[in-house]
Amino acid sequence: MRFDGTSWKKAAAEFAEVAESVGNDVEAKMPSFKDLARAGLDGGRTTLVDDAISAIVPESVDAVWEVLRTVVDGLNDEASAMYMTGDYYIDVEAENEQNAAKVEESLGQTPFNR
Repeated sequence: MRFDGTSWKKAAAEFAEVAESVGNDVEAKMPSFKDLARAGLDGGRTTLVDDAISAIVPESVDAVWEVLRTVVDGLNDEASAMYMTGDYYIDVEAENEQNAAKVEESLGQTPFNR
């Protein structure tokens, strides 16, 4: 990443894209992790282990999803902060250019501008 406003804004857009992609992928796949039939629990005769899996898996999947949502939210927050940083750098650079033009104009009227 270059140290200028536009590169920060570009990186922010990439962070936002990753956050959206991760969020969508996880959301699409999470229901299949709760499908107990995939673990061989199809409603037939069960054992104590089957009952334990049936009790633990859905809650565990929900807990993992909450953690992943926090990661996605963090990526979105980072993207937003990077975008604002890019805007700030652009504004500072524009102000610096204006100040430099004023200094050059002032020096144009003195013997120091040769």
